[in-house]
This record gives sequence, structure tokens and C-alpha cells, in this order.
Amino acid sequence: MCPPHPLGAHRQCWCPSCSSLFTSVPLSPRCDKEMWLLLVALGLAQELADANPHGELSHENPEQFMNISEKIRFQGYPSEEYDVLTDDGYILSVNRIPHGRGNTGDSGSRSPVLIVHGFSLDGGDWVDNLPDSSLGFILADKGYDVWIGNCRGNSWSQKHLNLSVDQEEFWDFSFHEMAVYDVPAMVNFILQHTGQEKLFYIGHAQGNSLGFIAFSSMPHLAEKINLFFALAPLYTFHHVKGPVLKLIIFGTKQLTLVGRNERAILAKTCSNTLIAEVCENEIFLIGGYNKNLNVVGVSASLGHSDTHAISSFPELSLDKWKQISPKNIEDMTVPTALWSGGQDWVNPPPETQRLLPRITNIIHHEHFPDWNHFDHHWGKDAPQRMYGQIVNLMDKN
Repeated sequence: MCPPHPLGAHRQCWCPSCSSLFTSVPLSPRCDKEMWLLLVALGLAQELADANPHGELSHENPEQFMNISEKIRFQGYPSEEYDVLTDDGYILSVNRIPHGRGNTGDSGSRSPVLIVHGFSLDGGDWVDNLPDSSLGFILADKGYDVWIGNCRGNSWSQKHLNLSVDQEEFWDFSFHEMAVYDVPAMVNFILQHTGQEKLFYIGHAQGNSLGFIAFSSMPHLAEKINLFFALAPLYTFHHVKGPVLKLIIFGTKQLTLVGRNERAILAKTCSNTLIAEVCENEIFLIGGYNKNLNVVGVSASLGHSDTHAISSFPELSLDKWKQISPKNIEDMTVPTALWSGGQDWVNPPPETQRLLPRITNIIHHEHFPDWNHFDHHWGKDAPQRMYGQIVNLMDKN
């Protein structure tokens, strides 16, 4: 199987699952890597399928191909969806769960909370599991006004006032633009819509990076945040682990992801009983290994996607990531609670140790040695070990 290679290059590649050569003709750097990653997953899956050619599809999750609003309503919760315009013309999809099931009280009196997803993910990850295991549903049932953000470029935020996703200009942005445009747009929209003065901010990985940049560089925005909850608090990429991330970040000059169509193929493939565990292991190759992930959430996530190409230019190399990481993070005074994982390959413990001394106002930090990068929203024990603490801290503030 061929690794990513320059645009326009033709190579004879060996396909291990089909024992034959094929000619690789990439259409673009982004398409090339998306196809390569897809072939890795499908190649492993096919080997198991070949071992049991009569394997039948089973345990198909009905939420695999639902959008976020449909997932919320499927579980019996009220759902609202809004388009939020950024100052640079991007149109972001923001989902809202105004209250819990059967609780129709005045949502205007409820404290709003904004949850922002990580890189390669989207807002649906917070409602993928059953209501007693999904942070979005738990917060709604506890009396909070839940808002779920989708940053520019993910599956649900691919609109712009003047640009199309087919234009290179649409993807000409970095994490910096997400922080200085997307985060303020979502925060200000929510506060204006609810009439509240402040909200709680919960970020996962990239969602934390955006918060660190936004709240350290825009004091007027930081004043609108009650508490900042940083889950898998990504800040730098000095110690990234795992074969997939190292290949993507160090082997190429761009960060690209598998698109919606490819993820749909993976979802159907991974619904095969024998292949499901292989697909789960594909996730471990990115975020670190454990056996704590809730397969309901994982399978629901595979059906939706994040075509977050962010840019096809060299500015998203590792060096560029270091440049756009917030340099004056000490200026952020927002009270911050953090949860990190010992098996997290995206944000391993040395990264967290680099970050902690730079945060001025830490009110809580807990490290789970057995957690990987995805336990924060798909972990079976996340409600008991972390979500309860989040609710307690919010209640106190």
C-alpha cells in the first residue's frame, strides 16, 4: 500500500489484501491521503471479512447516518438548530438542547453551556451515546441550556457567504481563525439569544486549543466565560505518539481527514459483527489503546464525518502548529478545570505537563492513567468519573 506522495505522481502499489499491483493516480494531496487512510481501514476489515465470507451485518446503529438534530430528537430531547455567521463570512451550524426530557421550564433562566468538539470530530460526538452516557444529554437533564458548536469546515459547517467548499479559498484557514472568529461568534450568539451575560465553555482537544487562543488574546471575550472545562487539553504537538498521527503530521505538510462518503463506507463495513473490533482498533491507532470505549458512540460517530481539511497549504505543518499555539496563555485568567489521560497518544502526559504551569487559574486537574484521547466523550465510565464532577463545578458557579 502506497504512502501519500506528490501530486501528479504515478506509482505501482502493492495491495496486501488483494495480492496485486495497482497504479496510484492521486487527484489532489487531500484526496490522496483520504484514500490512503481509507484503504488502511478497509484493508484490515477486508482481511476479517475474507475469513468469514458469510458474515452478516448486525447491530446496526440507527443513528449512524443521522445529523445532530435527528440524534437529539431520536433520544426524546427537544432540538433547535441555528446558523451563526462569523465576521469573516463562514456560516457555522450550532445545535441546542434547551432542556431535558419532559422538562419544559423557562430555558431563559437556565445557564448556557457551549461544547466545542476536537479535531476530526464534530458536535454529534456529545450526543452519540445513550442519554445517561452522553454529556450533552446529562447537562440538559441537570437543568442546563446546552449548545453544541461545529467549527468551520466540519460536516455541518461547510457554508460561506461568498465561497464554496470546492474552492481552495474556503479551506485557507487554520486553528487561529477558528479561535478568533468561530469561538467569539458562537459565544456572542448564544448570550444574545439567551439574554445571559456568561456561559460555561467545554472543549475537547482542538476545542481547548481554540479556547486557549481566544481567551488569552481577547480579554473582553474571556469575561463572558464562567468556567473553562478542558478535556484532553491539547496545547502543543511536541510529544505526539501513535503511527497514524506521526505519519499525518510528520510525513506530510497538511492535516486532512477522511470525508463523509468514506466514513459512510466505513460505518457499513464496521457494522459487520466480526469486523467491528478491527474498526474500533483503528480508533486506538489514533488516540491510544484501551477497552473502555462505548461501541454505541463509536459506531454512531463513524456515520458522520469531519472533512476538516483546514488547508491544503504548508502552513499546517508541525512548525506552523507551534507558531499558532497561544504564546501568551498566561494572560488567560478564566477559571479552568482539566482532565487528561495517560493513554492519550494525541495529547500524551508530557504535553499536559508542559501546559499546566502556564495556566494562571486552575481550579481542578485530574489525570486518568487508563484513559485515551476519546474516553472524554465515548468512555464507558466518563459519566461516573468526569461528567459528575463537571456538573458539580458548574452548580457551584
